[in-house]
Amino acid sequence: MISVVIPIFNQEKYVGECLDSVFRQCTEEVEVILVNDGSTDSSAQICRERISAYKVDAKLIDQKNSGSLISRTNGVNAATGEYILFVDSDDLLLEGAIETLLSVIHSKHHDLVLFNATRDLESRKPYFSIPLDDNQVFTDDKYPLYKLLCCTNVLNNLWTKCIKKELLLKAQLPENGQRITNGEDLYQIMDMVQMAGSIIYLDCVFYFYRDFAGGISRVYNPNFFPSEKTVCSKRLEYAKKWEKDGELTRGARVEIYKIMREAARKVYISNLPWKQLKAEMRKLRKDQFFIDHYLAAKDCPDRRDYILKAPLFVIHAARILRGVFHD
Repeated sequence: MISVVIPIFNQEKYVGECLDSVFRQCTEEVEVILVNDGSTDSSAQICRERISAYKVDAKLIDQKNSGSLISRTNGVNAATGEYILFVDSDDLLLEGAIETLLSVIHSKHHDLVLFNATRDLESRKPYFSIPLDDNQVFTDDKYPLYKLLCCTNVLNNLWTKCIKKELLLKAQLPENGQRITNGEDLYQIMDMVQMAGSIIYLDCVFYFYRDFAGGISRVYNPNFFPSEKTVCSKRLEYAKKWEKDGELTRGARVEIYKIMREAARKVYISNLPWKQLKAEMRKLRKDQFFIDHYLAAKDCPDRRDYILKAPLFVIHAARILRGVFHD
């Protein structure tokens, strides 16, 4: 009934604990698909040992490093369950999650089951503030979900959803094999929410998300902006498609503005040499999407990180000062 798909890339520190949390909940109605995305550490060996120890219905797929989107897609293609549950290999599936999800889909057969996550195993305080009622069902009128997808980030991940496999198979993938490294979940979720005939929200915490966002990474990721540009374009496209009174488009533009600002910030704080950083910033500022949704945006004014819109010589001076006083 449920296939749990777990993409894995160099997570030897956490993958064993992750698999324990899933395998302990496995019944005859559950299979586990592990996709080893070209790990160079002992992750794959840990997976084999856990499969042997638990003797559950699980298979390990080895592939060259292709990213989480392709890993999940290959996992779904290999799955035989009617529903798919995604778990990241550094996170945990909390006790009782699968039992409850099986009960819900057996009784109602919703296309999509939404739930919440936590960052604190002791308190289990919900990670996302989701303004929906427990057991709230959406069929014809899905506007509240559309609003959350376009104007917030509380539904923008796959690991807080149990999804009918046929929805995932129909969801659009990037064209020309583009590798999306940021926002890939939302790229598929918007398709699935629109196609789903019935969606239910459970006000339950079923997932532990290990948040590593506390530190500031100065390693520049050249795929961040192209990925987010692709996903943001689709977000805006859907906002216009689902629109009623302009609310979704305005909200989507605000979210896109924040993401474009983050793209510029990632260049600014990176450890790139000035010559290379300047080239990256110029390339960004020549992109029409970045211009329209950040540099020239009129409906999303703010005073945060104003230095990101400054002339390049000002940015250079600011980086020098930052290096002297802060690095």
